[in-house]
Amino acid sequence: SDVWVSDADIEDAQIFETDQGTTMRVRLTEAAGKRLLERTASHIGRPLRVAWDGKTLVVATIQSPFGPGLQFEAPAPPEGMFIRVMLKYGRLPISVEATEFHAVTGS
Repeated sequence: SDVWVSDADIEDAQIFETDQGTTMRVRLTEAAGKRLLERTASHIGRPLRVAWDGKTLVVATIQSPFGPGLQFEAPAPPEGMFIRVMLKYGRLPISVEATEFHAVTGS
């Protein structure tokens, strides 16, 4: 698969509530931010999938290039809080394989 960013690229993760629901905000490393900026710039109008342990969390259309800071709809607590802790502090001794952001093919 064409993984653009993984949990290893995330420096910080926050979760908060908005009028639209639960939102996850992540900050990437400088290298991952540059990589995501390049990839999103060349994929405007195409879908981007955010996955947690292989399960799709959200699919959104790339409206404009973005890089080191991004936010997306997150699962409601407690799952959303669990994801935030793993992204912020690293993989724990649990059964999660990986978190991935990558292009959706075939669309």
